[in-house]
Amino acid sequence: MALGVRPPDFVLANDDDALLKVRVDVREPMGAEVYLHVDGPWGPLVVRTEGNEPAREGDMVGLRVPDEAIYLFDGETEENVLV
Repeated sequence: MALGVRPPDFVLANDDDALLKVRVDVREPMGAEVYLHVDGPWGPLVVRTEGNEPAREGDMVGLRVPDEAIYLFDGETEENVLV
């Protein structure tokens, strides 16, 4: 089995709901949104957040994945088994 998550599906979470904690490398304001460039255990990732998100460079933030954004693939057939 292989777990799949698309990078845009990660969302910020409080400590109780976080799947993992990552460090913010760059905060990129884009008007109504802010892109947080973070360094995760798998490498760099960009998280899209609301424009009022207070996280800054160097902050640790929690990430989670909504249930509907999780994919589980069969290792042999490569089909999503959560359909």
